[in-house]
Amino acid sequence: MRLHSVKLNNYKSMREKEHNEIIIEPNITAIIGMNESGKSNILSGISKISFLVQPKDVFASTNLNRNCGDNDKISYTIVLKALPDEDKSLQQDTMVEIAEKSFAVTGGFLNYCRALIGHKLEKLQEIAKTNPFKFTGNDADLLRQRCAQINIEKSVNIPVVDAAIKSFSSWTNKIPADQREQYSNLINEVQILWEKVCGSLPTIFFRDEEKKLQSLYTGEAIKNSLQNTNSLLHDLVRYLGFTHEQLLEAVSGKTDGKTQDLQDRIQNSIEEKINKPFQKFYTPERITLKARFYANSLAFSVNSNNGSTMTLGERSNGLRWYLNLFIDVMANEVPSRQVIYLFDEPGISLHVNAQKELLRLFNHLANQGNQIVYTTHSPYMLNIDNHGIERIRATVKDGLGNTKIYKTAYDPQIACDSREDTLTPIVQALGMSLSDTFGPAFGKFNVVTEGVSDSIYLTAIGKILEVDLSQFAFIPVCGASTAINVCTILYGWNCSFMALFDYDDEGVEKGGEIFRAKYNYDYKEHFIYLKDVSMEEIEQKTYKTEKVEIEDLVNDLDAFLQTSGYGELSKTLKAKFYADALKDESYMCSKETLTAFRELFDRLLACKEKQNRDNCN
Repeated sequence: MRLHSVKLNNYKSMREKEHNEIIIEPNITAIIGMNESGKSNILSGISKISFLVQPKDVFASTNLNRNCGDNDKISYTIVLKALPDEDKSLQQDTMVEIAEKSFAVTGGFLNYCRALIGHKLEKLQEIAKTNPFKFTGNDADLLRQRCAQINIEKSVNIPVVDAAIKSFSSWTNKIPADQREQYSNLINEVQILWEKVCGSLPTIFFRDEEKKLQSLYTGEAIKNSLQNTNSLLHDLVRYLGFTHEQLLEAVSGKTDGKTQDLQDRIQNSIEEKINKPFQKFYTPERITLKARFYANSLAFSVNSNNGSTMTLGERSNGLRWYLNLFIDVMANEVPSRQVIYLFDEPGISLHVNAQKELLRLFNHLANQGNQIVYTTHSPYMLNIDNHGIERIRATVKDGLGNTKIYKTAYDPQIACDSREDTLTPIVQALGMSLSDTFGPAFGKFNVVTEGVSDSIYLTAIGKILEVDLSQFAFIPVCGASTAINVCTILYGWNCSFMALFDYDDEGVEKGGEIFRAKYNYDYKEHFIYLKDVSMEEIEQKTYKTEKVEIEDLVNDLDAFLQTSGYGELSKTLKAKFYADALKDESYMCSKETLTAFRELFDRLLACKEKQNRDNCN
């Protein structure tokens, strides 16, 4: 199963009443928000969840929201959804309610339990009630308690059922010899089926410590790292099956056969426990980790499938981050599938390209059947391609210090003074993602617009009109003057381009007229206006009284906003909500809007064809 949602009731900065639920995407979920808005609290709360053990430290009074009353308690409300290939009985949503002294699972998991193990538990309960163990006193009381705990009629208390099954298993040798085999077979079947049932539950892995394997450890650094439980070298040695003393012996500098044999055994263990499974975890290239032993020093190098060997520090930050994660995962015995990875500000110290590489690695993890939830402030850690913007959750703190979680950063309920800060990384990500395309977009027609909203409308309505958008690169900038600067760069790169200006004072006087007077660019060849006007109309300055912005082409925008119940919004938010509604088909734009944009695309294509002809000549 996968994690669909978590309600964090009264945990730290979350309250019980509203906006305390985070919806988790099937693959990748990004959480954004200002500093101190509660992003880390969300990850901390999710990280405390265990489906097999009753969480304890989560309910400490120090974790209770400071605004809570005496009767308010911390609790979780969790929804799990079945994976496509799982048992039919799991297809109903699974509900998990966890409080300090209760743990109730209903829905799909309960159905699955009943179908797979219910009759076995009933039989076990029936036998146990006869007290074949001959228990008396406190032991008899415990037996009656365990019999009641394996009742899964209304819900499943997973930790309690698990403890009860373990108790029944430990009592096997107390059964008379002539009855033991039958009982032993039954309890073994119960254990196997119970493990299978629990195997459908996801595992949560929170990597809040930036544990890193160093390229070189020397002198005291080796001993200090081995003694530090937050050191990745400490975890690696434990996972490989060696003691601290054995590693220190391997770097003692001795050249005798015993030391050489120990070094070989450590490297062989790395090969079996790290390198071979890492090939499945990381597929872009074949990577082999090697340990090098010297006198009082230990070095790690990486060999790739092209034959080159580099020190660990010479490899990309993205690969090293991924290798560190893998060692951490393996050392903590995390399964390879149905893992919910939680990362707080991953790659915060990495440069831009390495952060983008992390996003690719996240996709790789997600494609293996895992979920990734991470917090970030960086626009480079937000992938908005392929509906990626839908994966972003926003956090905002109200005046009382309570965190509110929103499924979209464009939610109209976000207060205006918070919305701008919340949207900043998304707007930057939009700008960077789109501007990244115009540098190498030599095979596309680069259309420079005065704002983000222009690009959103063109893309959304262009899809409905079935325009081949792959031939365009829409580049949103801030105003007509900036558009001119971007176009001059495109001209220098010999890229095909067109500036699309508003037909208003700024678009004409700071845009098109500057193009004509200063750069000798021709109207309808390198720039056009949103309104199809003649040079005579421009000279008569009809834009003073007949101005046209992109919103004027969206004939039904006001009607859409009123129907949807949105209040005052920025241009970008209006465009985003409108585009979202078109995409999910909850709204159909008017014929007048389609006609206006069809005419605009026709003019853009005509300009594109003219430039192509001129370039050929």
